[in-house]
Amino acid sequence: LTAENGDTGWALFQELYSRRNSTPLMVVTDHEMPGMLGRELATRIKEMDGDTPVLIVSGYISGRSGPEDALLTKPFEIEEFLGCIHDFMTR
Repeated sequence: LTAENGDTGWALFQELYSRRNSTPLMVVTDHEMPGMLGRELATRIKEMDGDTPVLIVSGYISGRSGPEDALLTKPFEIEEFLGCIHDFMTR
């Protein structure tokens, strides 16, 4: 699933969680988006379902200090991105 911004992403997550009683295997979000920032989205997701891994990518923040499970600083190598996905899927 894709969402054009954080608000839409949050709505999709809520719909999956409530209507289908399931969640995505992981959430990948940018930090800087119109409306809701990535860390706010991650906070809401973690409050609803602490087991869903959240990866934030950003060119503006560095160092993991929020609710996300991982943070990639742009630009990054595809191997770093794939490593995060691998880590999430093998938990």
